[in-house]
Amino acid sequence: MADESIRQRKARQKKCREGDVCIEPQLSERLRAITAGMSAIATPVTVSVHEVLQRIADVARDLVGAEYCALGIGTDPSTSFRPWVFSGISEEQARDIGRHPRPIGLLGAVPHENRIIRVRDLSQDSRFHGWPAHHPDMRSFLGVPIRIGERGVGNLYLTNKVGAEEFSAEDQLIAEALAVHAGVAMESARLYEEAKQRAAELEEEKTRREAFVSAVAHELRNPLTIILGGADLLRLQWERLDAERRRGTIESIANQGRHLSRLVADLLEASQITSGRFSIETAAMDLVAVARSIVQGHSHTSRHELVLEAPDSLKGTWDRDRIAQAINNLISNALKYSPEGTLVRVELRREAEEALVSVSDQGPGMAPEEIPLLFQPYSRFYRQSRARGLGLGLHITKGIVEAHGGRIWVQSPGRDQGSTFCFTLPLSAR
Repeated sequence: MADESIRQRKARQKKCREGDVCIEPQLSERLRAITAGMSAIATPVTVSVHEVLQRIADVARDLVGAEYCALGIGTDPSTSFRPWVFSGISEEQARDIGRHPRPIGLLGAVPHENRIIRVRDLSQDSRFHGWPAHHPDMRSFLGVPIRIGERGVGNLYLTNKVGAEEFSAEDQLIAEALAVHAGVAMESARLYEEAKQRAAELEEEKTRREAFVSAVAHELRNPLTIILGGADLLRLQWERLDAERRRGTIESIANQGRHLSRLVADLLEASQITSGRFSIETAAMDLVAVARSIVQGHSHTSRHELVLEAPDSLKGTWDRDRIAQAINNLISNALKYSPEGTLVRVELRREAEEALVSVSDQGPGMAPEEIPLLFQPYSRFYRQSRARGLGLGLHITKGIVEAHGGRIWVQSPGRDQGSTFCFTLPLSAR
């Protein structure tokens, strides 16, 4: 057996002299494992970022020969790593540990100093802050920053070298090479997820636009049908109609014409807001006087309990007509969507150098996922509301408020729990 081993070694040496690649079996096996690990990390881009991170952690732990490995993204010492993936620790252990760590101490030194850190015994390092409850004991440490060019994108942490008291220089080189491939894989996965999300957003936008176009056609067709029908009636049967029927038909045509005018105005304003061409003309005014006039106007026609809570006056420099339009939009929405007889509260008050306007109702409320979409054009059709109209009122209101340098938001505890729409205005519009 010894003679055979000597013959094999001499044969390898002969091949080396002849120019063939000469690699010891143990090193050859290690190189094959490293190559396989690199290939596993260089995964197709159709994998999520979290899956890529988990694969990197698993491969790094296996190739470097560590008992544990973790990969975290983040540099802010006040915020936990997000995400934080681990290898070698069970899900049950992770649940017992609880919180994710923050980039402080030795974990923070890797990204903050932007260099590889290798430690023989963690307990002897001044940067080590100890372990949380239920955390396994760890001694040797190897931390490697993951970069794309000069930009840090993550941090790789390996602990407890298997079969040795510390990680070697060779382990460090392998981890560093892995980090290079990991950075490329992470960036590819991130870009893929961004592209996928953008494609989904575009598809949602297309769906909302298609619903909006359909609604516009419907909203325009109804009044046009009445106008054309009334005009034909007057043209063909004028002599047969009595005076009252003529007046009624003419009034109906006029009402539908005004309705069409409002629809067209909403479409034009929405277009101006979307394209950034929306403008305002400001002058000194009393916000309370405007709100009081609007509330009184609705009080005569609404079957709701409409209440205004406001100081005697609240003066500032705004576009009177536009602000009146914004307040009226919010009140009209509250009356439209809340049951008859329920309370609709309008509140005005000054907060520092701003005026605050809020309109609260006891209507259907909304789910949390609907709130971010609420002020977008066409959003009501995306939520499949059955109310008539184009659903541009909130989008236009947002444009009016922001043109004054203010902000607008909505609060709702959830479905069937009502809503409160609020907006603020600087006392002197920008």
